[in-house]
Formats: sequence, C-alpha cells, structure tokens
Amino acid sequence: MALVNSAEGAEATLHVSLKSYSREASVARADDTGLARKFALTLTAECTLRTATAKCCSRTRRAAQRDAYTDQGQLQAEYQTLPLLAETLAQNVTHAVLDVW
Repeated sequence: MALVNSAEGAEATLHVSLKSYSREASVARADDTGLARKFALTLTAECTLRTATAKCCSRTRRAAQRDAYTDQGQLQAEYQTLPLLAETLAQNVTHAVLDVW
C-alpha cells in the first residue's frame, strides 16, 4: 500500500467526521467554588475506512481529551487548547487505523 495524492488513486480512504465537542468543569476556583479553574475538553470523531469499491473495512469512534486552565480567561484558554486537542485526536485516529498493520 502506498500513499497517493487523490482519493481516486487510493486503495482505501479514511473519512473522519467530528461528532461532538464538550467541556466539563473539573476543578473549582479556591476563591469561588461556583467558578471553574480547569475544564476537561473532549473532542469526538467517527472514523470510517473504506476500500476503493466503497466497502467498509473499519468503523470506529475515537475521542481526545485535554485540560484547559482558565487563569487567563475561559475563552482564551479554549482557543489555545483546541489545536492541541485536535492534534491529540488526529494521533488517536492515526493509531486506530495504522496499528493493525
């Protein structure tokens, strides 16, 4: 199997669809327990590997989780953490697909 530049020339294609993004407060602030100091961010994707004949070889759901600290503000913390979260998800998907070979 070789890496190619187009789906038309590929023996198999990987389709990744983002399914959900969520945040959950995981640590409260010491000065105000009603506010969060840290959020656990989760990004979930559904991955489908198909052969050139569109036959489904594999379907799996993968998730990635990263922590965002809100010391500089919640919105800024999420903006900074999102690329890292996406990178972690991409690594999880890559391992799920390629580890079988």
